Amino acid sequence: MEEICERENCKQALARVKANKGNDGMTVERLLDYLKQRWPEIREQLLSGTYKPQPVKPVEIPKPEAAKEAVSRWEEWVKESL
Repeated sequence: MEEICERENCKQALARVKANKGNDGMTVERLLDYLKQRWPEIREQLLSGTYKPQPVKPVEIPKPEAAKEAVSRWEEWVKESL
């Protein structure tokens, strides 16, 4: 979990989220503000094993093969961090 929480890994995950241009209603700028405010607390919870993601409103993202995936901007960032 320490590697996942490293700054460089998180920066790379954010770059991938920006490139994906998700459509969950949260802009990348809002995600940046959210992370600036909450990251120390979230990081500590991740490292201690007590992190519980908040419910989010899922959206469908069209995929080239016509499959759809429900994700949020926050979930996308977490996934990219892994």
